Amino acid sequence: MSMCLVGYAQKDSIDTDVLSDDLLCVSRSDVWNALSILSPEFQLLDRQSSASTMNYVPSAASVMGVSRWATGVKTQNVEFVVDGQRVSADMLRGMSMYNIKSIKLHRDALSLSRWGLHGADGVVEITTRKHEKGSINVNYRTDLSLNWADKTAFRHRHQLDFEGGDKYVGYHLTALLSPSSKGIKEGSKSDILGLRAMVEYNRKALNISNDITFRNVNEHLPNVTEYAAGSFDKTKYTTLTDRFSARLQISPKLWADGHFSFARMLSRRDIYVSPSSEVFANNADVRANGTYHILRHDITSFQGDFSLNYTHQFDNNALLKASAGMKIYSGTNWGEGYGGRGIISDQMGYVTFTQAYDSLQKPTAYRNHENELQEFVDVAYHHDRLGLEFTTNINHSSLLPKNNRTVVYGGAKCYFEMIEENDAPVFGLNKLRLTASFGTTGIVPFSDSYWRANYRNDVMNEYIYNYYQLGASLQGIANESLYPTKMRTAICSVDMATNSLELHADVYYKRTSNMLIFSAMPLVYGYTEMPDNGGQVCNKGFNIKATQKIMDKELKLNGTLALNYNRNKVTEIPEYFFTHYYAVDESLQTHLNQRVFSGSMLFNARWNSLTGAVALYSTKGFHRLTTMQLGYQWNHLKGSVKTADITLTAENWKWQNSIVASLHLHF
Repeated sequence: MSMCLVGYAQKDSIDTDVLSDDLLCVSRSDVWNALSILSPEFQLLDRQSSASTMNYVPSAASVMGVSRWATGVKTQNVEFVVDGQRVSADMLRGMSMYNIKSIKLHRDALSLSRWGLHGADGVVEITTRKHEKGSINVNYRTDLSLNWADKTAFRHRHQLDFEGGDKYVGYHLTALLSPSSKGIKEGSKSDILGLRAMVEYNRKALNISNDITFRNVNEHLPNVTEYAAGSFDKTKYTTLTDRFSARLQISPKLWADGHFSFARMLSRRDIYVSPSSEVFANNADVRANGTYHILRHDITSFQGDFSLNYTHQFDNNALLKASAGMKIYSGTNWGEGYGGRGIISDQMGYVTFTQAYDSLQKPTAYRNHENELQEFVDVAYHHDRLGLEFTTNINHSSLLPKNNRTVVYGGAKCYFEMIEENDAPVFGLNKLRLTASFGTTGIVPFSDSYWRANYRNDVMNEYIYNYYQLGASLQGIANESLYPTKMRTAICSVDMATNSLELHADVYYKRTSNMLIFSAMPLVYGYTEMPDNGGQVCNKGFNIKATQKIMDKELKLNGTLALNYNRNKVTEIPEYFFTHYYAVDESLQTHLNQRVFSGSMLFNARWNSLTGAVALYSTKGFHRLTTMQLGYQWNHLKGSVKTADITLTAENWKWQNSIVASLHLHF
């Protein structure tokens, strides 16, 4: 059980790196709340509306403020990446905090530009734990959690890890089980089963690894008013991912990297409303009472990348690094929904569906494809105290119309080491670094239906001469000149350090343009509007993170302060879109034209085998002591158990309270 050094950004980077030990110091039950406390620039936009959701993952989140309004098919949510693999938010359900090595918030303008068409909403990258070298290590971890809000609920989670290896072979096997866990709302519960197998092989100049993960999550959503009547709302998520990596050292200065990954998630949601439900209280036709609806969702993706990397150390203390390569992505996202009416029992669902479809809720179906190719070049040069970095990428995507299918993004960064760590201290400073970066990135908020003509296979079901008139009608005017939303980011930062203090501060400015709007059309076209680009949203703010070693003797005490301020503003909006959409739809205005100030303070201590941590958090009227933690570790135990530690964590969120007892046995 290591001591936390929470809340400090990774050295020499504007991006924020949060380690697993830091997250566990703040929460044992909710990784996303812990991340938002350690890095206040990460905002959970949907947390209050999802307060009672078990295995919560963000469906709406932002980094350094919301940068656009949510028109089209793309919600305001960050891009999630696991070990370089793009995944949907639902694929993270049931992921163990103990399998996380670190979480990186991509904030640097240069870093965001590398993500091309997927960086404008922010990027959150999770790096998983691999293996530790040595003889086989067995670790057993269990979390026993007591939660309360509307009701008291008990949860338990168990994880068993086997890992080890030498310089040739490494392995990490994991089994996770969390059965029959209850939620804080009546009727809510979940079951989680997770399996993982990671194998790495090294032979001379070749390194290969393969990481397979399987998770099965069953959730019953809360339904306070209908639970007693026998109604339910349950969802099953099944996720399988496989990540293969290879590296070949061609020469001391040149090597090749390659990655290939596969991901698939199947989900099924069953919603049953019992005939005795209050919904049907005034229904005169009792044969229509009782509904059963099924919603299916399937996501399948293949991803791969290849790069050649070169590094050269010059005699004049200069270092050159260069990388060039390509990335490919191919994914399918489809779903369907249908339901039956007049079902007196949830066991009769499949029998009744074939005879009595729900006429009040039409069946739905969709299928979306995404194919993307990106070529990229990265160059970094460091001489003495000065460093320069450049990146550019060319993106070709099937999400874009043929007229604008290729988009180019890029970025640049410059930093200057005024005081290096090897220099003699100046005014008590051991380090002083100034950094400035600029970059462009984008997002595609629309589907092909916005730029491709779409037809309906009937004409309003008009009845003529004893027959329904059949045919096709155009759904609207498509725009083959749509552009992806574009974001420009500029950020300047300063990093400094003394013997006991580390400080990072930055100011940033983001400008988002080419957002999806609707523009008026002449009546001669037969339609009043068409999709278009327009509008502008600006974000500006600052981040401050400071870590202080308060005591460093037998009693070790650290304190961390993290502050974020963001101001976003709609600076341009076309008149037609404002009048007919923005002014009448409050959801488009959500999280825009706001000032948000968030901050946290964390203290952690260690005295011999005893550890403790306290966290305080404040944002938008929410001020609370969020975490109190106390732990104890036993070393050099006799028998098969080498070390053991127990931790008691009291978590006090705005939505629920939790006490989590955690036990870790190392064999």
